Amino acid sequence: MTIVLLIVGIFLSVLGLLIWKYNLVNLIAGYSEEKTRDKQGLAKWVGKNILIMGALTILISILEYLLNITMWIVVTFIIIVVVLSIRTNIGCKKYEK
Repeated sequence: MTIVLLIVGIFLSVLGLLIWKYNLVNLIAGYSEEKTRDKQGLAKWVGKNILIMGALTILISILEYLLNITMWIVVTFIIIVVVLSIRTNIGCKKYEK
C-alpha cells in the first residue's frame, strides 16, 4: 500500500505542477475555454490544489510506512482526497463566465 500511495502522490504532484506552472488547463477534466474567464487563475487554483493532494498523499505514504497502520491511513487518504476535490470544484466556479 505504501508504494501505491507514494506513486499516486508523485503523479498528483507532477500533474499539479504541470497545470499550475505551465498553465496546462487542458489536463483539467471538464475544462472548456468558452466557459472560462480567467485561464491563468484557474490553472493556478487547480494546480495548487492537486499539488497539495499529492504532497499529502506522499506524507500519508511515509506515515503508513513508519507507523504501519494501514486502515487509518486509507481512511485518512480518502477523506483528504474527497475534501480537497470538493474544495477545488467549488473554487473553480469563480473562474467560469
